[in-house]
Amino acid sequence: MLQRYGNKLVFRAEEPPYFFYQKKGRSGKETGEDTIQLLRKILEDIRELRIVP
Repeated sequence: MLQRYGNKLVFRAEEPPYFFYQKKGRSGKETGEDTIQLLRKILEDIRELRIVP
């Protein structure tokens, strides 16, 4: 997951552990809907991490 998001996503192994997403820069083309879609994708990826085969 860290590879997928590059240096924008940081994992903190604290108690409790968490991910921190830091958006770099801002292009004037992004909308609130773009941000919501990005957050949905990150949450889906985190959910996949929780599934134990």
